[in-house]
Amino acid sequence: MKKVLVVDDAPVDSQNLQRIFGDAGWVVVTAASGTEAVAKAKAEVPDLIMMDVNMPGLDGFSATRQIMQDPACKGIPVVFVTSKDQRQIASCADAGC
Repeated sequence: MKKVLVVDDAPVDSQNLQRIFGDAGWVVVTAASGTEAVAKAKAEVPDLIMMDVNMPGLDGFSATRQIMQDPACKGIPVVFVTSKDQRQIASCADAGC
């Protein structure tokens, strides 16, 4: 069974993604911060990470960079979930997604 790590500090957004993936048969693991995301990614090694960009403390860009430094996590696809403008979205590729 596929596993997704949903990372979002907004409960409603996190719950929506949890429902979408759960209804599709995925095992859903959640994190509410970038720091928690790094720890859960290393512990769970999911098949996919849905990453919020703007979070207090460690943002999605920094969390993704840290996750990608772990050899076990390097190949995990990361999809940024954001409503930001194109200039900030361009930073996504630089972070490893």
